[in-house]
Amino acid sequence: MDALLDLVSLLAGLITELWLNSRGEFFAAAAVGIILAAFSWWLAYFVSFSFNRQFSFRPEHYFYCGVAATVTFFFSIVFFALHYTADVAKVMVSAWEVGIQVDQPWADDTFQRAYEGVRALHTPMGKPLEDFSKRPDPKTGLPTSIPTTQEASKLKAADIYAEAAVTHFRIQHPVLSKILWARPKIAQDEIYADMHRVFGAGSPNYDAKDAARLAGGEIRRGLEQQVPRIVLLSRIALVIAFLIVQGITFFLLIHAALADIKVRRAAPPRGGR
Repeated sequence: MDALLDLVSLLAGLITELWLNSRGEFFAAAAVGIILAAFSWWLAYFVSFSFNRQFSFRPEHYFYCGVAATVTFFFSIVFFALHYTADVAKVMVSAWEVGIQVDQPWADDTFQRAYEGVRALHTPMGKPLEDFSKRPDPKTGLPTSIPTTQEASKLKAADIYAEAAVTHFRIQHPVLSKILWARPKIAQDEIYADMHRVFGAGSPNYDAKDAARLAGGEIRRGLEQQVPRIVLLSRIALVIAFLIVQGITFFLLIHAALADIKVRRAAPPRGGR
């Protein structure tokens, strides 16, 4: 369901962006869509009667034709709008950044995991890498912090923060994250450097929301570098999805036409005994 909502949000954003930025192109896409939709409806009729010239359309068959025509119409508009993919994606990434900044449960959970991850680190001699004797577990509700005196501790915390931020983005935007190839590695180095700055300034803790902000910035920068690939792959995916939906629709019509032939052959001839 989340993937469907993300896809609908992306498509709606593309169509809106096309309408706002180029009315002429929007109407051209709509005109092409109407022509192709009419052709799709006619083709559905033609294919059905090619298999069965006595085929009688029922309401569900008109519905199949309507689906084929409607999908064709929106395919045309979205195909034109896909060159705005980068703009729409940037808006969605920015909206995600705003949302995660107020997601306190996520921040608390990420801090807990970073705490446990660093606490689990040990030296080659089997001793704890960091001293947690005066750092109570966050679950106790007491004020605490994560000791990061060692580079390995900072790297571990940065890895957990980057993973948490990108995972949150993937959950919120399952479709967009696949298009953008969102990966924890893209933000890990930035978060690690920022942790050095924060701890160097004397702060005892690193805010998970800062990690999310940096992850969003890195995702945006990665988006800008991938624009040609994103548009090309989006159009390929759109064409494949279009062909699949049309294939299913035409299959249902052909199946109905062939089933009608079987029914006619099985029925006794009129006037017969």
